[in-house]
Amino acid sequence: MRCTRCHKPLTRPALSILTRRGYQHWGPKCARLADLIQPMRKAVRIRSAQPETDPRQLALELTA
Repeated sequence: MRCTRCHKPLTRPALSILTRRGYQHWGPKCARLADLIQPMRKAVRIRSAQPETDPRQLALELTA
């Protein structure tokens, strides 16, 4: 199996399209360049300096 666009060998295609001639297999880079698939989004981790307190929560006073 080879990529339709660049003809590199593929072990697992990112996209397969059925046409009248048969299947067209696309590699991940070529499919992204042709706008056939969307690039994967990286997970964004939001870090806060202080933990937020819930205004509905009661404050506990600790005594020793």
